[in-house]
Amino acid sequence: MTARDWEAYGYTVLVHEGHVYLFRPNLEVGYTTEERGDTWMRHLNLNRVPWRFIDFRKYPEVLARFRKLRTLAAA
Repeated sequence: MTARDWEAYGYTVLVHEGHVYLFRPNLEVGYTTEERGDTWMRHLNLNRVPWRFIDFRKYPEVLARFRKLRTLAAA
């Protein structure tokens, strides 16, 4: 699935420093995997490798980027 597809499912998508992050804004949790070109798009089941669950509150730099993205999108 593309970033637009994931966004249709309610995730905000961020590609940063070699990783793809899928963020659930209301919960501040989501999933991450290595970017590796477009190969991440082939993995649809977030509960299986290569995706892993992440609590973004433990990663304030990434969480700040998501908040900034959401602010820009709302403007």
